[in-house]
Amino acid sequence: MEEEWHRAVTIDGKTVELTFFRRPFREGLEVEANVDGEILHFAELGYGEEAVIERVAALIKERGFKG
Repeated sequence: MEEEWHRAVTIDGKTVELTFFRRPFREGLEVEANVDGEILHFAELGYGEEAVIERVAALIKERGFKG
């Protein structure tokens, strides 16, 4: 059974809604980030929730989304 939960985080002063997925038979997490109405998808195998949030924040900054 797939597990899903939501969390709002602040990245550079902007609130970003994250949806986490833990899928059966897979290690790590997948996450969807709603940034300015655009949905970004990330898959990070072998990482916990906090490490995934740090990675998502870095990717959002890298893509040029501003707070």
